[in-house]
Amino acid sequence: MSSRIKYGIIAGVTVAVSIIFVMINCFLNSRTDSPEYTIKILRESIHDHDKVKFNSVVDVDRLVSTSFDSFVEGMIDDDHSMSEELKDHIVQITQMLKLPMTEGLKIAIANYVEYGSFEYINDGNSKNTQDPNLMAASEILERTGLNRINFRSIDSIKMLKDSDRQAVVTVKAYQSEIAEEFTFEFMLEKNSNDMWRVVSIRNFSNFVKLVNKMRREQLDKYLDETDSIITKHDRTIREAEKKYSSILSSGSLGKDETRESLKKLMNDVIKKDWETRKQELFNVDVPKAAEPLQNIRIKICDLSRESAELYAKWMSDKKAATVKEADEKRKQVQILLSEEKILVSRMSK
Repeated sequence: MSSRIKYGIIAGVTVAVSIIFVMINCFLNSRTDSPEYTIKILRESIHDHDKVKFNSVVDVDRLVSTSFDSFVEGMIDDDHSMSEELKDHIVQITQMLKLPMTEGLKIAIANYVEYGSFEYINDGNSKNTQDPNLMAASEILERTGLNRINFRSIDSIKMLKDSDRQAVVTVKAYQSEIAEEFTFEFMLEKNSNDMWRVVSIRNFSNFVKLVNKMRREQLDKYLDETDSIITKHDRTIREAEKKYSSILSSGSLGKDETRESLKKLMNDVIKKDWETRKQELFNVDVPKAAEPLQNIRIKICDLSRESAELYAKWMSDKKAATVKEADEKRKQVQILLSEEKILVSRMSK
């Protein structure tokens, strides 16, 4: 199972849970036998850091479990390249990971209610420590962009048809990656004690699919734009290499005239082309998933420019150390080009 899916599951469930904490600000006064009253109790439990009161209106076990399953469903269904056999295999693996992941998330929720932060843990000695699961969840939220959600409003609270024990609370949220609002549907159920509790988000998998769809489109756009840039500049470099060979074939490195022509070619064509390529790559919008590839490409530009500069310098100083350093940089470029090819292949699928 890829780390992207493993970490994405944690992040998705954490965000699903955190949405609840926005709902609590929207209803202050309601009848005690209504879903609105449950939201009011939620607000009070967070404000008072009262875990007992919070757990009375939120079925944490069920919420975390269903959100986990919905996130896995959304991740798998969105990847159309997977065979059914592979999907089944991933589902089996995620079920093995479910217990430790959901336990970590429940700790995060308890910390939030008691201390106002997912990352705060009281170790019994009045010292702040950080649980690895919570640190991972925080980092993953940033890396995946699931923390780019701004909650707008509660849209409605409605009883389900043919049921007086189930209700849906719709919450509007804006996700910057998809650049539009998404309406989450929180399920509330009345338990045997006639208390309404938050139990699940019934359309969470749809949210996951929508975000993944937009990310895929952004990644494809990046790959198309950068491919056009790289193809254009590779053509220039190939022509410059032909010119280099032509100068060498008609002259000799022992002649000052030949070395001066090669130096001019390195500085005025090859070096400048790598500088221009780098600037054009910088001007492209880079989605989060493409950042490792972009970093490699920028490094390739820098090393190639430095190599060309050193070869040009060697044409003047004729020192072995200069050409050796230039050759080393070219070797590094070849290694990075291989890594770039692997990343492009993975991202194109």
